[in-house]
Amino acid sequence: MDVSPDLIRWREQTIPLPAGPLSPWLRLAHVAGSGRPGSHEASVRTILDFEIVLLTSGSGWVWSDDHGGSVAMKPGDVAFFPPHYRHGWGHETGWHIAVHFDLHANPKLFARENLKSTPKVVRPNPLDFIPRFALTLPGTSGTLEKLIFPLVTTVRAPGLWREKLER
Repeated sequence: MDVSPDLIRWREQTIPLPAGPLSPWLRLAHVAGSGRPGSHEASVRTILDFEIVLLTSGSGWVWSDDHGGSVAMKPGDVAFFPPHYRHGWGHETGWHIAVHFDLHANPKLFARENLKSTPKVVRPNPLDFIPRFALTLPGTSGTLEKLIFPLVTTVRAPGLWREKLER
C-alpha cells in the first residue's frame, strides 16, 4: 500500500525521551492466555510505563483508541505500547508474554499501579495502516535522534524472542 509521507506523519505519535543516559527498569513480566477461545471485546486502558507483548500462539488484536480501530496479531507478532497510549488488548485464543519496563528507571511506580482501566469496551475494527511511534532522544550534536516503532511488528525469530522473554 502506497501512503503519502504526510499521511504517515499523521499516523506517527512522537514520544520525547528525557536527555541523559537510558537506565532501563524491568517492572513486570508475565505469561497469560488460555487454550479456550477468549473474548472478542477489549477494555480500553492506559499504562504508565512501556510494554511489549509477544503473541506466542493463537490470535488477537490491538485497539488503537487514537485511530478508532484495531490491528490483528498472529503468533510471532510483537505489540509495542508507550506510556499513556490508550489501547485495548483483544485476546481471542492462545498465549502471550508481556513485559513492562521504563527506559528511565522509575522505582516509585509499582507493578499493577501502572495500569489505568477505562469503562470503554471495543470490538475489532481493522485499520488499513499500522500506527507508529517515534521515540526521540537528544543527539550528541544537538539534533534529535528518532527511533520508529510500529504498534505491531512481525519478528523474524519469534522462538528467540520467546526464549529471551520467558526468562
